[in-house]
Amino acid sequence: LRQHVSSFNPIIYRKFNGIKFHLCHYPLFSWRAREHGSIHLYGHCHGSIENKMSLLDPYRKAIDVGIDYAFRCFGKWRPFSLDEILIMLA
Repeated sequence: LRQHVSSFNPIIYRKFNGIKFHLCHYPLFSWRAREHGSIHLYGHCHGSIENKMSLLDPYRKAIDVGIDYAFRCFGKWRPFSLDEILIMLA
């Protein structure tokens, strides 16, 4: 497993293009620097809660980035690009 996985951390914080990201397998209601524009990327739910979460909090900067949700959005099994994530959350 260690040959194929670079990290075993349950939560990872990274900055891409000057934007802070909070990465976790599970969706969270709150995350580090949420009030300061950080974005939460998660999987686990297979796109099943996206519409429900946006109804609860329309300003929520979080999105399921699993390939099954990408298939629902784009018709292809592939990862999201950073540009697509930013457009979808705008």
